[in-house]
Order: sequence, then C-alpha cells, then structure tokens
Amino acid sequence: MSANDLKKIDMKIKNILSIIAVILMAVGCTSDDGSQQAGRVPIRLSATVESSKVSHTRAGTTGSTTQDTELLDGQTVAAYIKEKDGDWIANPLACTVSGTDGDLTYSGNYNYPMDGTPVTIYAVHPSIASAATFTVSADQTTDDNYAASDLCYCKSADKNRQEAAHTLTFSHVMSKIIVNVDVSGLGITPAPAVTNLKLKAKTQATITYPTGSDSDYSLSEASTPGYIALTPGAAAIIPPQTTAAAGDVRIAFDVAGIGPIAYDFPAGTEFTPNTQYTFTVKVGTTITVTSSINPWGGSDTPENTYTGYATPTEPKYMKNPLWYVAEYNINSDLTFNTTNSTSQGYLFQWDSGTYPAMNIGFTANTTGYDGYLLPSPAKTVSNGELGATWHMPTVMEWLSIIPAVYVSSSNYAHVFGTQISAGTVVNDPPCTFGYNNDTKYSNGTDNTSNMGIVYQSYWSSYTAGSHVRYAIRFLGTDYCSVWKYEYADYGSSSTTSRLVISSRLINPIAATNTTALADMMTTITNGSYDWSENETIGAIQRTFYTVGYAASSVGNAPGKDSGSRGLYWASLGDANPSYAWNMTFGNTTDYLCMRSDSEGRYNGRPIRLFRDN
Repeated sequence: MSANDLKKIDMKIKNILSIIAVILMAVGCTSDDGSQQAGRVPIRLSATVESSKVSHTRAGTTGSTTQDTELLDGQTVAAYIKEKDGDWIANPLACTVSGTDGDLTYSGNYNYPMDGTPVTIYAVHPSIASAATFTVSADQTTDDNYAASDLCYCKSADKNRQEAAHTLTFSHVMSKIIVNVDVSGLGITPAPAVTNLKLKAKTQATITYPTGSDSDYSLSEASTPGYIALTPGAAAIIPPQTTAAAGDVRIAFDVAGIGPIAYDFPAGTEFTPNTQYTFTVKVGTTITVTSSINPWGGSDTPENTYTGYATPTEPKYMKNPLWYVAEYNINSDLTFNTTNSTSQGYLFQWDSGTYPAMNIGFTANTTGYDGYLLPSPAKTVSNGELGATWHMPTVMEWLSIIPAVYVSSSNYAHVFGTQISAGTVVNDPPCTFGYNNDTKYSNGTDNTSNMGIVYQSYWSSYTAGSHVRYAIRFLGTDYCSVWKYEYADYGSSSTTSRLVISSRLINPIAATNTTALADMMTTITNGSYDWSENETIGAIQRTFYTVGYAASSVGNAPGKDSGSRGLYWASLGDANPSYAWNMTFGNTTDYLCMRSDSEGRYNGRPIRLFRDN
C-alpha cells in the first residue's frame, strides 16, 4: 500500500471522528428542558375575529367593539390540534384570552411534530364540549350576556411550525340582529317612549366539532323558541334558522300611550351564519319594516337591502273601535284628567265661552250626522300631554261604540231599549272608526247619504234593573267582537257612578250562523267570562263618568246632575242653532244613545277625545 493510499484512509477516519464528535456534542447538550431540544417548537396561539365594518352601539365601556374585532380578556377558547392526516395533539386544549392582543394561554407543553408535519387547528369560543347544546342569553341588553351568546369558530389548516404565535381568525357561527324603532310617524311630540323591546326566536342549537377526522363542524337546526330582551339600536344574537311559519321570529315592543306592537316575519325567512340583519320598524298609521343584510365581518356595503321586507300583521287592538277612544276626559289646559270620579274632566261649551269645544273639534255641520272626514288640516290637539294624535269625535265615531240614535220620544232607540231586538240579527246605524279605507268609506251599498258603513249585530235581551246588556257586533268582519255595556253604582250619585264599556275581538261569526251566535251569547253572558283589558289580544275597556253638565256657562265639574248623567260632546251641530249632538246616558233611567236635544250647546259638557288614526 502506497503512502498516498494511507493518507486517504487517515483523512476518512478523521472525517468519521468529526461527525461522531458533532453527534456527541449534540447529545451532550440535551437536557431535561424539552424546549431546548433540537426540532422541538412549542405551539403558540392568538385569536382575532373577522372585523365588522358595520357599526352599532352597545351599552357599557366596550362600545361597538364587543366581539366584533377581538375576543375579550378572560374569555375562553377550546382548541383542537391535529397532525395533518395523523393523530390528535390536543383534543381539546382549554385556552384563555390574555390581555387585549388576543394572546391565548394554556397549561402544559404542546409542540409541533418533530418531523415538520403541519397541523390543523380547530377552535371554538366560548369553550364548550363537542356535540354540546349552545343556548343564547334570554337577556342581551348587557355586554357580557351578548358576548357569551356569540358562538365563534375557526379552522386553521396546514400550519407549519414557527416560533411566533399562529393567529386564529374566528368567524361568527350565529346571526346578529339589530332592531331600530321609529315612532315619528305617530306625530307625537315629544316622541313616546319605546320599552320592552324583545325578539322571539329559536334560542338553542347543537354544535359538533371534529374528534376523529379533518372534517369541519356541524350545527343542528335551532330549537326551543323564546323571547330575547334587547336594546333598541343594539345587537342581539340568535342561532341560524329558517321560519317554518309566520311568527316563528317576531319583533315586539311597547309604545307609551299606544300599546304593544308586534311584527311577525313571514314563513321562509332565513337567518344565516356570520350575517348581520338590521331592521327598522316604523310605526305610524301602518307598520312598515325596512332591512339591510350584511356579512357580519368585512363589508362596507350591504349585501342586500329590502324595503317593506314583508307585510306586517296589523296589531290586533287596531281592529277594535273602542281602542280609538281616550281613557280619560280632558281638562281646560288640554291635559288628560286621571281622577277616577264624577268630577273627571272639564266642562266645555260647544262653540263659545272661554274654552269652546269646537276649538278642538270640526267645522259645524248642520245636516244630519254625516260629518265623518277629518278637516284638512285636521284640528288635533297639539299641546299638553296629548301630542297631535287626538280630536273631538264625530257622531259617526261615537256610533262605532254606541250603536243607537235617539229619533223622537215615540221612537226612543237606545242600547238599553227594546227597539234593539234580542236574539235576532239587526243593522246598526252607519258608523266609522280608525280613518282607514276599510272602516270609513261607504262601499256603495250602504247608506251613502251618511257615508258610514252599516254593520250587523246580535244582542242579548235586557231585563229592567239589571243595568247591563251584551252584544256581538261587526258580524262576519275582521272587527267581529263581543261587547258589554254596564252601569256601575246605578241610581247612585256617588263619585263612582259610571258607564263601563268592554269589548273583546273574537273570530268572525257570520250573520247567518245563528247557532254560533246563540252559543257565543251564552258564553259572554256567563259571569265567569273575562272582560278585563288586554290590548295584545284586542280586549279593550273604557269608563265614562256621570259628570253631568254646567247649566248655563262653562265651569269645572261637578256640574248639574253630576253622578246621574253623562253628556259628551260630538263635533256635529244641528239644524237648530241652539242644539248640538252628544253621546248621552243616564244613571236613574236606563238609556244610552246619540242625540241632539234641547239641553243645547250653551251648556258646558265633558269631552272624550278619539285617535286621529
């Protein structure tokens, strides 16, 4: 062997020894601290949320950023980490948001695979177990309850090992609903308060996360309907759902002085994940709803905009004529009187005196009782507590609740008289209410000289001394209702002497269905029948006090015959310039009707206002 060959072998040996030395050095540097091992990189995570550029306001210090751009400090996240096409590294890993940068902290050591295989990370907020039922809060007027209702999800695939934290970008699994209420159409100044805003929807859904494969999450159809309290203009969260029937999803609220309002979404309305729905409910003579639909995150421009999203259901109470009647009489300063006694309200002269009734009524009409249209512009009360939505009623309006007209002493038609036959269908005098096309205009076959609509009714018998009579009115129409007319403390001049009228909407009964009419009459004359007020179902009650009248001049109640008679102005004069029409009832003689009599317009009488619309 030559010297040159020996030299080559020596060099190979030195190279081998150098490699062994490097290996031994690497082994020698290995300690019990796994983080220092070659190839070991800990998994670090942070969280963010797809940014929403559609602003809204929420209560509290977080303002419009609640859950829109970040998860909040202290909130929980469950992370599921899996080797690509391999084993689970963490299933699940409980993490907590730390600080305002979205850093996620957890206990234990979790590292990327040594061979460099990428990982897939699934994450859910708030932290719930796989296949668990998630329920949104029933009260989302607070930031905490709103945030806890916002189920968020992230799938981050093919993530290679890195020293920096991997950012998990969450999207919203739920649907976001914002409700604005606009009552400017009511014409009331100042605008009435809107309270008790709530959203009826299904509130529960089951979410299932991957536990043995690389599949995505699944979300069951929402269930368990319930009401969610929310703040006007702020957001609420519901699970994605499609309405199977009208009313599955409903917006409801109360308007001070008006009552409850409800809007039912039609069947087939969809609420999809990660989508923001903004609804504006406008309340006026009708209810309209406008809406815009946006991706919850990352869009400046609405994806879709709808006007008149659907035809809302008219509030039921608007179909009851008694709802249009104010609860109390008015005082001389045009504020409502709320004293429950026979001194209730002021006594106004019809067309003269310090406070003539016609200042808030209509232009005098001397031909019959056919005045029914509001003047243009309408003479409405526009100051005090009443706003601009009330007026002195026409005879036609009074007849919608008092269907009897005095003609003469030989034909003394009144609610408690025998002229209204019991147990048969009768035609009521023409009437109008509500100032909408369905209830104010003649249909061409009615008494066109009076321009009102003739409705039919069915009455109970009346026993002298009982001081109560029942009726089923507006037969065969959407306004079909049962009525109770009752004197309280009859024959007494006490401060509680009054006429109480109660009315409740029912399903329409045709005038030809005499069997159903007789059965319903048996039901409503039973002492256990519920006549209490409930506007939501169209049950209304109004009380009229036996204030009497001022004999010769305007003056405060009590006036002459206080405690025994009620005489309430209508807006219509008579052919005789001394007379004017009024709604009148007695408490020593049973009568209740509309009449124009010799106790004329020079007397002061109370005023009960009706709604303009």
